[in-house]
Amino acid sequence: MPTKEYKIPLSYPSPPPYQYYVPQPRSSTLYRTTGEVVLVSAFPVVSFAFAAAAVVSKARCEVDAEAAAQAVSTLALDYNDMD
Repeated sequence: MPTKEYKIPLSYPSPPPYQYYVPQPRSSTLYRTTGEVVLVSAFPVVSFAFAAAAVVSKARCEVDAEAAAQAVSTLALDYNDMD
């Protein structure tokens, strides 16, 4: 059985010239602009939501502190004088 000879190329073929390069179409400018507007306006909306949550949390803490102060002052009363 005869052996098969394989030829190894000494160099690879050169790439095609740039004149044959056809660029792929990009997304339209409208979609890119809309995406930028949505992204830029999302940050203030999210920060507003966090600020509103912080205000509500602060108000609840103030109410809880006032209720705790009232409870402490009520427990501190001397009930023995009412006998």
